[in-house]
Amino acid sequence: MLNNSDYTALLKDLAERHKSVCRVDGKRVFTKVIVSADPVAKQVNLTTFYALLKDSFGERPFVVAMSYDTVHEDKGDGAMLAHRRGGFMVLAKAKNTEAGRDLVLDATQTIGYQLMAAVAEAFRGPVGRRAGRMLNLGSLAVDSIGPVGDGFTGTRFEFDFTESATLALQHDATHFNPAP
Repeated sequence: MLNNSDYTALLKDLAERHKSVCRVDGKRVFTKVIVSADPVAKQVNLTTFYALLKDSFGERPFVVAMSYDTVHEDKGDGAMLAHRRGGFMVLAKAKNTEAGRDLVLDATQTIGYQLMAAVAEAFRGPVGRRAGRMLNLGSLAVDSIGPVGDGFTGTRFEFDFTESATLALQHDATHFNPAP
């Protein structure tokens, strides 16, 4: 199964290699925010995220990976599927005018679609196919966000993917001490 570090590494790699995002000025191009269903945890995570926005990112667009959530499906006969929803945001500093925000929204949407096409290609590649990973582009949701923090505006992309969870959910007694 695709673990958190591999999911994050994929999005980080794409952000660092995208020509409109990659940096030469030493500023960050990528971060990850854990979006929790728990309102207290969400507040803590977003507070940290807003603090990063204040001084870590330059004027160019940057990518924010959003954690994924998982719902499992029992297919019978021991077969399990993991249905996951993940996503990312592309943000950039916008001028405080309607035209300035529109320019940033257009740019971040274009970059986001390019990143999403690269994610789809990675999921459809040999490693993704061997893992039984399926990306449902029909589930792709795209919306505009902002202003966030100190004038950042952008586009959020959320998508669903499915993979086998059968091995991950098989009991292996060797991971446990014997019962008393």
